[in-house]
Amino acid sequence: MKLYLKAALSCCLIFSACSSSVKDVADFNKWLNDPAHGCLKERFINGIHISAKYLPPSYMVLKDAARKAKGMPLSAKLMDSLQHKYDKVVTFMLTIGPQNKPGDTKKDNAPASIDYRGINDYGEYAKRFLEMNFGMDRYVSMYIDNAEYIPVLAVSENAYELSDDRNFILVFAPVSSKDDITKAKNYLFVYKDAFFDMGAVQLDFSGGDIAKANAITIAQ
Repeated sequence: MKLYLKAALSCCLIFSACSSSVKDVADFNKWLNDPAHGCLKERFINGIHISAKYLPPSYMVLKDAARKAKGMPLSAKLMDSLQHKYDKVVTFMLTIGPQNKPGDTKKDNAPASIDYRGINDYGEYAKRFLEMNFGMDRYVSMYIDNAEYIPVLAVSENAYELSDDRNFILVFAPVSSKDDITKAKNYLFVYKDAFFDMGAVQLDFSGGDIAKANAITIAQ
C-alpha cells in the first residue's frame, strides 16, 4: 500500500512539473516560442526563414474566445463550446519570411516582403497571391506516426503588409471516429515549396512535446 501511494504521489509530482497555466494569448505564445518546449521548429533555406509552430487546443480556444468576446468576460459556455471544436484536431501555423533576423545573412537587394521575392511582374504576383491565399493545402502534409494527413483547413492570416512574413493556419483532422491524432508519438510536418526554390522542407515534432503543450491550462 505504501509503495502504491508513493508511486501515485510521484506521478502527480511529475505531471505537475510538466504542466503549467497561461493567462492570455501573449503568455501562451511566449511558452510556445521557447525552443526548450519543442513546439516551434525552423529552418533557413535559400535566404528564406520557414517555421512551423504547434498550436494546442487551449491556445486556439483562448485566441478564438478573445476574438468572439470582443473585450467582454469569457463565458464558461463559450469556452466549453470552443474546446469541443478543437479537442480532436491538430493545428499548426506555418510561417514563411525573408531571412533577415539578427545574425542571419540577408541577400543583397532582396525585397523586404516575402510576397515579392522572385516576382518579375504583376501576373506572377497575382498567381502567387491566389496560390498562397487559397491553395496552401496542396503544399502541406502531416505524417502522424507515419500516416499521411492533408489539411482540412488552410487559412492565410492577413497582416495587411504590416509584416514581411506570411502566416498560414493549417488544421488536420482524424479520418474516422476511432482515429485519435492528438496522442501520437511523432508528428512530421512537410512543406513542398513551389515558390522559393526550397524543395521539400521537413520539420519533426515529438509526441511528448505535443502532449506537454496540450496539458497547459488557462488560468482563471
